[in-house]
Amino acid sequence: MSIGTVLNNIAIKSNSNHMPIFPDVTYLTGFVRPEMFIETYNHGDFHVLGNHMTRLIPICDIFDNGISIYSIGDLFIFSFAFIIIYNSIKASNK
Repeated sequence: MSIGTVLNNIAIKSNSNHMPIFPDVTYLTGFVRPEMFIETYNHGDFHVLGNHMTRLIPICDIFDNGISIYSIGDLFIFSFAFIIIYNSIKASNK
C-alpha cells in the first residue's frame, strides 16, 4: 500500500468516512459551487465541505489549483505514478 493511499484513508476514516475539502480558487473558476454541499444535492457524496470540526486538516483536500482540489496523499499517488511511467518509458527506449 502506498503512502498516499494510507494518508487518504487516515483522513477519510478520521472524518466519519468523508473526505473534507477546502475550496478557494475552484469557487472562482466555477468548478465547485456552494450548493454542491447541500445534503439534498450531493446524495451522500463522500466529499464534504471542511470546517472547524474537521480532523487532520493537513492531510485533507487542501491544495486547490482552480480545477481540482488535492490532498498530500493524492500528490504522493501522482508522484508514484509519474515515476513508474517515466521509468517504463525510459526502460522501453533502451
